[in-house]
Amino acid sequence: MSGAGMGFAEILLILLTGGGLGPLLGMPPGPRDEALLRLPPTNAIVYTEWAARGTGKAGAPGVEGMIADQEVAQFLEKVHSAIVDGVIAETENRSPEEQVLGEVLPRLGFELLKHPGCLYLSYEEDHIINGDTPPAMMMSVAQGVRFALVINGEKQADQIAADFLELTQFLPGGERRESLDRLQLPVPLPGIPVTVHRHNDYFILALGDGTLDAAIAGLDGKSNGLADAERFQAGVKRVSFERAGGVTWVDTRQLLKVVTSILEPAGIDAAGTAEMLGLDSLDYFVSSSGIETNGQISCRNFIATGGKTNGILKLAAARGIKTDDVKHIPADVDFAYALSIDVTQILEEVRQILSAVGPGPAQALEDAIQEINDETGLSVENDVLTAVGDVWTLHNSPSSGGLLFSGIVLTVDIRDAEQAQATYDKILELIKLNLLGIINNGMSARGAEMKNREFLGQDIDYLNVVDDDDVPLAPALCLTKERLYLALHPQSIKSQLRFLKSKEKSFADQMADDFKLPDGDLLSLTYWDAEATTKLLYSLVPYFGQIIMTEVQSNAAVTIDIFDIPSARAILPYIGPYTSSTVRTPEGIMTTSTSTLPLPIGSAMSTIIPMFSARRVQHFAPVQEAVPADADF
Repeated sequence: MSGAGMGFAEILLILLTGGGLGPLLGMPPGPRDEALLRLPPTNAIVYTEWAARGTGKAGAPGVEGMIADQEVAQFLEKVHSAIVDGVIAETENRSPEEQVLGEVLPRLGFELLKHPGCLYLSYEEDHIINGDTPPAMMMSVAQGVRFALVINGEKQADQIAADFLELTQFLPGGERRESLDRLQLPVPLPGIPVTVHRHNDYFILALGDGTLDAAIAGLDGKSNGLADAERFQAGVKRVSFERAGGVTWVDTRQLLKVVTSILEPAGIDAAGTAEMLGLDSLDYFVSSSGIETNGQISCRNFIATGGKTNGILKLAAARGIKTDDVKHIPADVDFAYALSIDVTQILEEVRQILSAVGPGPAQALEDAIQEINDETGLSVENDVLTAVGDVWTLHNSPSSGGLLFSGIVLTVDIRDAEQAQATYDKILELIKLNLLGIINNGMSARGAEMKNREFLGQDIDYLNVVDDDDVPLAPALCLTKERLYLALHPQSIKSQLRFLKSKEKSFADQMADDFKLPDGDLLSLTYWDAEATTKLLYSLVPYFGQIIMTEVQSNAAVTIDIFDIPSARAILPYIGPYTSSTVRTPEGIMTTSTSTLPLPIGSAMSTIIPMFSARRVQHFAPVQEAVPADADF
């Protein structure tokens, strides 16, 4: 029977993207397969490895306990069944080929997600590029690429092999193959073999001459690959976890070497361009994710730079953030973000880069800056950049009236108070010149103007709009000797000034508890109270869940309904804060983030999600005690 709501293509898309639960299906991590490190060559440009998916542990904190919770486990199983049964139902009255795909693909896809594996990419250094035309040269370049995807089927290897063989009937010839022994796949790339092969319990997809044999040699212990690469091992050690869920390695030094060898025959100076942009300072990038002892999922990313800050690395050349830089932030914030960036240094570096490119781009930059200066009556460099410092912050505090991001306050520290005041006054005059002012005809008034009011010894300037109920904002500014404050309403500024006058605890007092910072200069940090956000959003889950379940159940084969969605008490006890930090060290740049759920969020995303944050009863207070995962439901 075919469902009315979703077609085969839509359900297949959901499956291929992890059923909407892709990141969750990979956590918590199970055992790693140490044999995989022996497969890639020591000059691999990219290597990514992931562990098997664990089952969780009842009563454990964080994601491990949540996955093992009976309500959550039953819900995930229901989602799995809904996708599998839905695809089968959608295809049962279609062509025999679609019926086979509907039965095999969901089962195979979910099974492969459970097992450890890796993929890697390298390039043959002695490969000679031939060809008289660009397309021929590109094809020749492709022939030097070596790529492999390897998955350990473990105890389910036979079932996985049977499903793969079932799909071989869709290859040219239309006959089902009887073996996965060096099965060649038809691809429109002459001279580039693509092979699928089963070696014991391992399944290998290999591209390029010799790739498959090299992978088999590694699995048989005849080569050690990256397991003996000292540089790789040293990099991984920087970001390692006792329980790692995945590791990614990008050899940027080798990548630059390969790109240079490819482009030099075409007369392109890739090495010179890389040096100009500072890319030659990048040695390698390594990343690892894993589970901390408190159950939080953590991710560490390290870029080895040797401490250099030239070219694009000038973005990481600003001074380090100190506790004094965040003392103006209340302790009860549900979102806080700080960034240190030296715009003056970056502008000078851009000038040098453009000058090396040629006089045209360099002059275009100067013209653009001069145009801004002429239109504003301000000098970007002499009036603005000399006045403000390097540290910018953004925060939302419930005690200051911040709900749904409504109390957000943006700040920047002041480098030169006298210059800042002069520049601030010029900017205010510029704003006033572009406002119509208040037009009063004696009977009514209408318009917009900047007004100034004193509060606790400080001037607050804000936009006052009259007779226009379509404008719910009244942007406000306040310049102190230490910092410039900007908010959506003057109330946020007034609350901020009251906090500064008080002796209440600040966010700086909590930094030591929330951020386990490595030695070095702190360049950015993010804090987001995921518990408060989850409390707010989960109150809406039953309502939106019912809407979704109504649609999903239009497919008669799907048995999941509103009752299967976990209750708040199955989720909230395991939710902790999201934190991230970026630190510059003498060896490179380290970024660390922690969260309860394996969400694809970083510092940039964390500035958006807190729009849904809610007031907490107590800062950093735990939620109610977790119900044991084996409780009787």
